[in-house]
Amino acid sequence: MKDSVFNRLLKNSAILLSGNIVATVLSFISFTIVARVLGAEQFGILIIIQTYTRIVDRLINFQSWQALIKYGAEALEHKNLDKLKGLLKFGVLLDLTTAILGTIIAIIGSFYLSQWQGWDIHLTKLTWIYCLAILFNLTGTPTAILRLFDHFKIFSIQEILAATVRLVLIIFAALTNAKFFTYFVIWLCTDILAYLLLIPFALIELRKNNIKHMFKQPLGKVFKEHKGILGFVCSANLSTAIRVLSREFDIIIIGGILGGAMAGLFKVAKQFANLLIRITDPLFYAIYPELAKLWANSQFQRFKKVTFRTGLSAGGCGIILWFIFLIFGKQILYYTVGSQYLSAYFTMIIYAIAMVIAVAVSPLSPAIFATGKHKIFLYAISIATAVYFCCLPSFLITFKITGAAYAYIIFYIVYSTIMMYFLNKILLEKPVITGQLNSP
Repeated sequence: MKDSVFNRLLKNSAILLSGNIVATVLSFISFTIVARVLGAEQFGILIIIQTYTRIVDRLINFQSWQALIKYGAEALEHKNLDKLKGLLKFGVLLDLTTAILGTIIAIIGSFYLSQWQGWDIHLTKLTWIYCLAILFNLTGTPTAILRLFDHFKIFSIQEILAATVRLVLIIFAALTNAKFFTYFVIWLCTDILAYLLLIPFALIELRKNNIKHMFKQPLGKVFKEHKGILGFVCSANLSTAIRVLSREFDIIIIGGILGGAMAGLFKVAKQFANLLIRITDPLFYAIYPELAKLWANSQFQRFKKVTFRTGLSAGGCGIILWFIFLIFGKQILYYTVGSQYLSAYFTMIIYAIAMVIAVAVSPLSPAIFATGKHKIFLYAISIATAVYFCCLPSFLITFKITGAAYAYIIFYIVYSTIMMYFLNKILLEKPVITGQLNSP
């Protein structure tokens, strides 16, 4: 039986994956060069600065694309361009506000970060400079526009271009025996470049679809027509904020408890293990718009089928990649980042188990968001994160950096159990509509 939605999902995923693989390889080469050249201590400092900036950015950035896709998909299904224009205006203003606010908060918070890590004023000033990258993160609305109109190739182009520029600059820096500050500037500038690349593509897409004068739409009308949008945005932001803490804050904690060198080792283990989820990330980005459209059309049975099949496919890929890491992990570490990072092997393998679970349950969050039950995701991520951070300090003291990997496995077991329970409960309440599986 031909399932056009699942086929389109696979096509969009393949488009993203092709670019993702190229960008991942390029980024990975950059990562290994910098890790090898700087050594664990300096590399750990660079990673802590970048991670801190990313955490603050994600905490303050309201991820407007999630709400815009949820409500924008409904507007497109009903061919209501005025509603879509109003939503896009709301998204742009939200992106601008959070970028400015995030930059200010990050600079203020850098004082406390430096005290915790025991840094001097020089590293504190470098952190201030890196915080300026947040000003350029205006990607929420462009992301929503391109995904709503199925232009997934743009994300591949964006990733490849940014990764290529970074690699070329890093190779040049390595050949000229550049110091820490040069790599710092390269990382900062290419982060900003990645943010800016999406904007012109999104503007072109708006012009192609004759979507103009969106700033003439009154914001009050947007809130009136979409009464739940503020709650959705706040809940989605809180969920993302909690999620980024569980994903990123462990680096900061490890740096504070075990030191910068151990943070560098853990980052290497994490970066390699994260290749699993990097390869399956395109499934998440492709599935969300499709699930939102299916839910808007009350095609609940197909919604369930696409969610299940995507998770099964992603989980299978994750298991295969884990076995590759298990067998060849030490050789990979030795020939990439060097023998100084071989002690990260066992941590990498344990962390990769968490990533296998992550990719298998990756369709659950877009499925929950597509149903509009965003508070469930918030509940699940909050409980799982609370359990994770309760375990993390004692695990680090007992098992060193591998303790963070053990704690992360527990995180995903708790998270996936809660999400599967509630999604199944939601779907059981929905009737099976005859002919759904054969509809286009």
